[in-house]
Amino acid sequence: MGSTSYRRTGLVDFGKSKFGKHPNKPLFDGRGVDVLMRSTQFFNRGSPESCIENYLSGCKTKTAKLLAQKAVIGLYPENVFGEVLWSVGK
Repeated sequence: MGSTSYRRTGLVDFGKSKFGKHPNKPLFDGRGVDVLMRSTQFFNRGSPESCIENYLSGCKTKTAKLLAQKAVIGLYPENVFGEVLWSVGK
């Protein structure tokens, strides 16, 4: 496997929100959530938790270093939905 990675960003509507509708997205049901998607060799095996841990603590790229300064909340697969997979300062 090479070091090439695939990345994509997006704005996703996760449905009705207790915070109301997104003010600039009238077609959204709730609030928009910025999503960063990343695909690298770090995410090919293991649990979602261990993959995130390995990427954010073991990868020396600028992206990994910056992302490690943010919390990571699981969205998929369903068994990690809403769980804290990485906390700031870990």
